Amino acid sequence: MEEKKTENKKSFVETVSEKIIEQLKAGTAPWQRPWHDDKRKSLPYNPISDKRYKGINTLHLMAESMSKGYADPRWLTYKQASSLGAQVRAGEKSTLVQYWKFTDLVDKLDKDGNPVLDENGKKIKEEIQLDKPKVFYANVFNAEQIDNLPPLPIRELKWDNIERAETILKNSGAKILNDSNSPYYSIKTDEIHLPGKEFFDSNDKYYSVALHELGHWTGAESRLNRDINHPFGSHEYAREELRAEIASMIIGDELNIGHDSKQHVAYVESWIKILQDEPKEIFRAASDAEKIQNYVLGFEQIKEQKEEINLDVEQVNIKDNITWLNISYSEKNTVKDIAGKLSNGENAIEWDKTKKQWFAKPGANLEKLKPWISDSKENLMMKSETKSNLIATEKVILAIPYDQKDTAKKVAGKLPNGENAIEWDKLNKVWFAKPGANLEKLKSWIPENIHNTQPVTTLHPRDEFALALQSMGCIVDGEHPIMDGQNHRIKTEGDKQGHKAGFYKAFLDGHPAGYIKNNRTGAEMKWKSKGYHLSDEEKAKLTAEAAKRKEQRAKEQAEMYEKVAEDVKNKFSELLPLKNMTPYLLNKEIDVFPGLATDKDNKITYVPGYDENGKQWTTQYIKEDGQKGFEKGGKKSGCFHVVGGQEALKNAPVIVISEGYATAATITKIVGYSTVAAFDSGNLKNVAKALHEKYPMKPIIVAGDDDRHLEERQGVNPGKEKAIEAAKAVNGAAIFPIFAPSDQKMKLTDFNDLATKSRFKEAAIIQIQNGIKANVERQIEQRQQLQTRTQTQSRNRSKTLKIN
Repeated sequence: MEEKKTENKKSFVETVSEKIIEQLKAGTAPWQRPWHDDKRKSLPYNPISDKRYKGINTLHLMAESMSKGYADPRWLTYKQASSLGAQVRAGEKSTLVQYWKFTDLVDKLDKDGNPVLDENGKKIKEEIQLDKPKVFYANVFNAEQIDNLPPLPIRELKWDNIERAETILKNSGAKILNDSNSPYYSIKTDEIHLPGKEFFDSNDKYYSVALHELGHWTGAESRLNRDINHPFGSHEYAREELRAEIASMIIGDELNIGHDSKQHVAYVESWIKILQDEPKEIFRAASDAEKIQNYVLGFEQIKEQKEEINLDVEQVNIKDNITWLNISYSEKNTVKDIAGKLSNGENAIEWDKTKKQWFAKPGANLEKLKPWISDSKENLMMKSETKSNLIATEKVILAIPYDQKDTAKKVAGKLPNGENAIEWDKLNKVWFAKPGANLEKLKSWIPENIHNTQPVTTLHPRDEFALALQSMGCIVDGEHPIMDGQNHRIKTEGDKQGHKAGFYKAFLDGHPAGYIKNNRTGAEMKWKSKGYHLSDEEKAKLTAEAAKRKEQRAKEQAEMYEKVAEDVKNKFSELLPLKNMTPYLLNKEIDVFPGLATDKDNKITYVPGYDENGKQWTTQYIKEDGQKGFEKGGKKSGCFHVVGGQEALKNAPVIVISEGYATAATITKIVGYSTVAAFDSGNLKNVAKALHEKYPMKPIIVAGDDDRHLEERQGVNPGKEKAIEAAKAVNGAAIFPIFAPSDQKMKLTDFNDLATKSRFKEAAIIQIQNGIKANVERQIEQRQQLQTRTQTQSRNRSKTLKIN
């Protein structure tokens, strides 16, 4: 669904933003208005639902009221007005509001698919979560545009406004000091500094300012985690102040203590500039302000919950409604962590001194405690059934939030071999259970069992998409994510300077959606906005699901490689063994070595690619014109060709690895033993590591290409960079051809070029032989020095033990 356009063809975003900018300039923006003590509601609300309009709709309707002079905060649709027996006056124009729908009511169905009826024969409805939340627009009218509406009702206050404000400050746990001439929140010390109450005209003003600073306090990383660490006077500082101002206005109205709009006049120019540059910033600010007020007002619920709990305790014998648990002494702290707290802040489980047994209190989450429930039907069945269905038979990816990792490790325990049952996967940044782990204990961290626990708190789609990018290993900074429907590159974890291995495309129109791919890991994701805030568990679930998708792709890729390898083997067996010079060999001036193949016309050169165990996975073909290619879908990474045959490598005193076959064949002829062709520079490191693992005692030399012509034109030298990287990975050495100044104009790059096209061809023999000899001697010397140090340390340890 495209964004709604207004009559003047401007989008909803543009219309709202322009109106706010206009009112900011005039000093009449909603949060700039003077506050008056009024026993009636003042923020826009719907009299049918008796609920306040939220987010951007609050500001939009307030701005409209101020521009039209409406004093009544009630707004409702034409149909809603009619349902009250009222009538919208002829000629009155409506105002647009925007809202998201995340759930819907549908008929409840029985197992046969028929509607379930209540005792009166009416269909029972149930609320479901929409797979695709949608944005809707509605046309509403102010009460002053409607005839025959009842008078604006008097506000019903829960309890004394000052008492409410004091309760919120106390329950927040924020450190508040009355030691400053002006109010401020220090992110460095996490403290709120205020003037004393005696410096304010009234208690209302004191608490209004205190709650404003508490709004800033919520932005800390451990709370709502906003970007608030910026110097006074910066645009970023003004952005945070905008959020706090809007939240302060909402909180002040809710508590009926108002807010002081005069002290923040200094930010007006910055706010205007920000909204002119980024019209959507007012939407983000309004959304964040709602989160702030939800967070702050949540502290007064603690009092209400305590009052309700106290009533329950008086009416219910708590021991008649508890669940007994079987918890060993060594498990007690772990299970306490898992059980967590009740809504009143008490531990969810407790030790009964008389019965000497643990029990779960009413309100505890028994699903989490299922493994320890005493003699439950399920536990008795578990004892009688084979335990194998509870034990992991393969690696199982888990969704464990960072702050739960220690608890999860304790719960998982050890395997019979003494190893931890769960382990951290550094590459995919996810926890997993090893084969043999007890999955019943880890049930709450299995991705399929995790559901969002915060469906009410809205999250802007841009913020939600940013979380999805992070879960895929992308680094979200600067202007990312840009949700304009265009292709965008983005940095990923592990990228080198200037590289961007991530890709995404995202839309905000209609139902926000997008696509993400991490080309470094191969992981990809189709994203759709859920429209609500993700808990730490949901974020961990996102990461776990991405890892599972990657693992599944790797499995599918391996199956495809196996299939293609079988085809490659069959096709290669049908070719002719190469015995005569092909056009490629003639052009490169290299000899015919065993192991290659050709077609019946002896035109194409076929070079088989094997792994370190001698299995053929792919074949490189080289046509008459030098064009190269591989079997489609075949595995190339880590595969190579040994000039003269795989078995001959065992007798080579050193492993020399080159990019292309021609370079390897040239070096083989010069040194007199078999060398290796890795096919291209990107495969050098994989081949070097595979051969180093198979022949750990053999020195490794990487004979790299010097792409000097690319370095001069584009500033990159992939041949040289990849060769050095490969050598470093196996503690080897890289050598490169050195060309005379007259040769450099010819764009020569490798040792085959040096031996066949250079004006100083004999230099190839000297450079290769000397380069290999010097670096092999150095590697041997380093190995001997390391061995000597190890022996010396061992002898010293032995002497120390004898002395002790």
